[in-house]
Amino acid sequence: MSNLSLDTLIQGVSDSITRVHERIEAHDIEMFKHYMNLDKDEEGNITGMTPKTVSIALPNKEGEFVPREIPVIALSNVSSLELDKIKVNIAFNAGWNAKDEGMDVNVGSTKKRNDKDSAGMSHEIELCYVREDTPEGLAKLTNEMMKVI
Repeated sequence: MSNLSLDTLIQGVSDSITRVHERIEAHDIEMFKHYMNLDKDEEGNITGMTPKTVSIALPNKEGEFVPREIPVIALSNVSSLELDKIKVNIAFNAGWNAKDEGMDVNVGSTKKRNDKDSAGMSHEIELCYVREDTPEGLAKLTNEMMKVI
């Protein structure tokens, strides 16, 4: 068992979930870059991105097939990792610390409540974290590329 403040416990859980969320965002950006060419200046500095394209012959209004450059991202099933909801259930004993700086908790085993290792844990807390939707800018950019088809 471990003694710590309730603030420290909740902050630790929140920090861990924030790190997971940051990894998912980094993954989304890397996946997006996979569909882009990096534009560079003479010194090799990145100045922008241009969509990777493929030439596909599509019919025009007259029914003739004319080659068009289609962004690869518009032809792909682009999906991001989803961390929809995380629930954290923690069994603990609690009491005010001697310095009156808040609540201290004694965190028990991760085993089920009816197991002897967690017997005596008198409180439970459930923290629920929900991920936001895909960034609006990325969604709009992908939609604009889909209009090319």
